[in-house]
Amino acid sequence: MPEEPTVHVEYPGDLQGTKVTYLNGDTEELLVTPVAADLFLLEESSLLGHVSYHDIIRATIGNDGSLNLVEVVKPSALVTHTWILPSNVVESVGFRSILSDVLNAGGHWEQAFGGVVLVHLPPQEAEKVQERIELYRRTNEAPG
Repeated sequence: MPEEPTVHVEYPGDLQGTKVTYLNGDTEELLVTPVAADLFLLEESSLLGHVSYHDIIRATIGNDGSLNLVEVVKPSALVTHTWILPSNVVESVGFRSILSDVLNAGGHWEQAFGGVVLVHLPPQEAEKVQERIELYRRTNEAPG
């Protein structure tokens, strides 16, 4: 049986991420904050699905400063939902207002590849905001 392919993801921009290598060999650049010698708080989510915003991971540090994931020590307390939306919806004033409310509720949001939106919310806010986003999406997307 052939080996599974590995994936490497890098993101352009001003912020410098740290290369994180997962157990299956996939790698990506993520923003992390050290919290102990081998513990790191994720400041953004993996688009490969391995870890999420505000997870605390244990990792070994390579000679080049990269991280080799050992385990997720503490998953984020936030509930994460992901949408793939047209850019006109994501960039609209109404949708940006919802994202502002996410921040005001103690949450966080991320946008990747233009239309991938990840929303991280305290559990008591998650369902309400998810419903608002779904309603906004249904009423503002162009018919397929």
